[in-house]
Formats: sequence, structure tokens, C-alpha cells
Amino acid sequence: MTTQERSPVLLWTVIASVALTIVACGGSSSAQVGPPINIGVEGPMTGQYADVGAGFWRGAQAAAAEVNAEGGLLGGRKLNVIQADDVSDPADAVPAIRKLIDVDKIVALDGPNSTVLPAISGILTSNKIPTMFQGGTTHFDSNTNEWLWRPSPSDSQLGVAMAAYALSKGYKKAALVFASVASAQTLKGVVKDTYTKNGGTITADVTIATGQTSYRSEIEQAVSSNPQVILLQVDPPTAGPLFSNFKQINNLAIPFIGSDLTAGSDFITAVTPAIASQSLVSIQGSTSAGPGAAPFLKYYATMYPGEPVSGANYSYDAVMQLALAIQKAGSTDTTKIDSAISEIANPPGTDVTDWTTGLQALNSGKKIHFVGAGGPAGYNSNHNALGAFSAFQSNSSGQLQDISDISLDTMAKAAAGTL
Repeated sequence: MTTQERSPVLLWTVIASVALTIVACGGSSSAQVGPPINIGVEGPMTGQYADVGAGFWRGAQAAAAEVNAEGGLLGGRKLNVIQADDVSDPADAVPAIRKLIDVDKIVALDGPNSTVLPAISGILTSNKIPTMFQGGTTHFDSNTNEWLWRPSPSDSQLGVAMAAYALSKGYKKAALVFASVASAQTLKGVVKDTYTKNGGTITADVTIATGQTSYRSEIEQAVSSNPQVILLQVDPPTAGPLFSNFKQINNLAIPFIGSDLTAGSDFITAVTPAIASQSLVSIQGSTSAGPGAAPFLKYYATMYPGEPVSGANYSYDAVMQLALAIQKAGSTDTTKIDSAISEIANPPGTDVTDWTTGLQALNSGKKIHFVGAGGPAGYNSNHNALGAFSAFQSNSSGQLQDISDISLDTMAKAAAGTL
């Protein structure tokens, strides 16, 4: 056979080889992009505090949905959020975090809450896991662990904001109604200290045991002290019977100022939108600096009906910050991710409120500042979030509305006792 006779055969062999190469490349495009990147979400997904875990999980899911719909990570890799249930119990938290690290190979963590963090912080540190801790405990105010960050406000800030708002409304006499759990009692201490050192008087200090069906005696104690306002933090399941008893005893004649926990749709549903719109103002991180809540609400609504549950906004912000840090680091190396968190969170920089804008800015080499659903991001030297607060009130349909901003200047004066 001549060379000329062999040429067509060789030609078709080459064509077939190229075609197979193209098919192989096309069929393995996801492998070329890279495997999914896993971020853990740990919290009480079941048990008495499952409403807290629901906030963690739903917020994280909204963030992952946004990232994956708008370009993905590191050239198109998928972001996976993986749930771990610690039932808010340190004994359950240890195996939960071990699985996330050893089996799921997470590169960062959203959660846990204050109750279990001490039990697993050593594990997180030894494995170099950047962690967005969710909890208000003032013990974390002096944090020196480089791997732990708090994207939600400390009770030392939230309590000041609650007291400052009450005083700004002219309420000089207040009853305190706080749940018996440690986090609520810590917050109460800050509220009480700030309120009294700025001239307010505490008429009653009532502690609420969670999960009861009636609170008549506790409510009578608060009401009989003749306060102008009730400063409040209880969980949603407790809020239902508590507010029902208030309605029976004094027809909700005394206004309530609650913590960020009272701003969630689960809390508003528990007390009913009609009552919330009439009697309750909630203090939480401000979004007045920009449209940081819009992307969160958009993607939350794709998975869950109604208003977001409490804490979902902070969890969304946590996962978005971790994703932006991964993108900034250009790597899943946890040391590089941890170093990048302050770079994408702290001002100055181009304000970004959604993944597309953030991705474009980072790819252009710009310094960015994330403005999230819980307010503008930013951390001090102890990795505690900084920011302003606002007062929110539900309308009769259960939708929150920003009714007043609490400036950083007002916060500073309240903290100093010079308001």
C-alpha cells in the first residue's frame, strides 16, 4: 500500500483522536474547574434551640445559592454548605465538628453558638479552621484567637443599643424580662448597666424559665412595678405564651423593646404580627448604609416563604464573607483564607452587597468592603464585628420596617454614660 493510500486512514485516525479529546475535555469540565468547596454550618438544628439552628442553616443556604448562581468560587467551583447538629450541647458538638473536619473536609465554619464554642475552639484552632462564631457572649470581647471571628454584634454592643433607644424615646423607668439562659442573662447585664448609668431606673428584674405554658406570676411582677417600657429577650417558643399572658393581664399597655432575636419571623409569628406591630420594637444591626439586605432576601425567598427567621441575616453574612475571603485568597488554603477575612470585611474599599459585584471587584484587583444583610462588615483587633444599629418594627403583615437608626455617636455616649 502506498503512502498516498494510507493518508486518508491516518487523517481519519487523527480526526477521531481529536474528537475523543474534545469529548473527554467536555465531559470532565467540572473536574477541570475543581471539586466543590465545603463550608460547615454547625448549630442546634434539633432540640430546644432548633430555631437558632434554623437561622444558621437558612442564612448559609441563601449565601451558597447566591454564590453558585452568580459565578461560583475560584473560576466556577461550587460552594457546598454542610450541616452539623450539635443540639446546643458541648457533648454533641465535639463529634459534630470532627465529622465536618475529618469527613467533609471543610475549609471554614459558620457557627457554632456561645454554649458550645469553648468545647470545640481547641479543635478548630489545631486544625486551622477559619470560624465565624455566632453568639453574643461578652466573654468573646477579648478574643485573641486568630481563627475565630464574630460577624454578629456582641451583647456589649446590642445591650448598649437597646438601652440607648429606650432612653432616646424618653423611657426613664424600665422592667427587664429576660430568659434564664446564659446568653440572655449576659445581655441583660449590659442593658441594665447602660440604662442605669445614663439615668434610667430598673423597676423590676424578671427572669423567665423557657418552655413554660404560663408566665402570669412573672408578668404580674413586671406590670405591678409600673414601668414605662419592658426590655426583653426570650426565645420564640417562650414568646407565644408570654405575650398571650401580657394581653390577658394588661392588654399589652406597656411597650416592648427587644433584642435582635425578637426581629425574626419565627418570633413575630409566635406573638402574631398584629401584636408585634402594636407593641414591639426590635434592635438589630443596621442596613441603613446600603442595600445589603436585598440579595439575602432574594435568595432566601427562593427556598423559604415569608420573612427570614432570626439570625439568618448574620449567618448569610458569615458565609458570604468566608466565600469572599476564599476568592480573595485564590486558594482553599485555610491560612490564606483566614488572612483574607479582614481584607474583604474592613473598610476602606469598594462597597459590595452581592456576589457578582464582589467577584468582579476582586477579579479587577480592587480592595472591597462587604456590606451585608446584618449591616456593614468590619472587625476590631479582637475579631469582633463593629457597626451601627437600627430599630425595626413589624407591620400587620409581619414585614419588618426600619423605623429609627442608632448612630455610632449615640452608642459611644450611651456606653460612656453621657447620653
